[in-house]
Amino acid sequence: MKKYSYYANSMSYPNKRDYSTVFIYNQGKVVFKGTYREYMALGIMEPNVRQEILDEEGYKKAVALYRKTTQELREEFKQDLFEKHDVKENPKREKCFELAWDYRHDDGYKEVDDCFSELVELIK
Repeated sequence: MKKYSYYANSMSYPNKRDYSTVFIYNQGKVVFKGTYREYMALGIMEPNVRQEILDEEGYKKAVALYRKTTQELREEFKQDLFEKHDVKENPKREKCFELAWDYRHDDGYKEVDDCFSELVELIK
């Protein structure tokens, strides 16, 4: 089985501001157009008008990629766990994993493994 850190998604959850374009208007004219980070770096305190336009499609794609990657890593962890505990063919392995996941996933992969190790004895 791989190190637990392998299964952690290295991507950050997408932030809407990373997919937004900021426009600053002064007297009806665009005086700045750029990313939110660029806007913050300028230190503009009180613009006349500030508008942020979200690239919804780009943001949705980034969220979908994050979720897909997370799900693939979770599935790989699960299959490695089944192999580690020699239950790849056991029909109750999925239920055992779901219980361990529900009980301990907030505490990390090691804790899920520890919980699964205790529960797996019930299905062997």
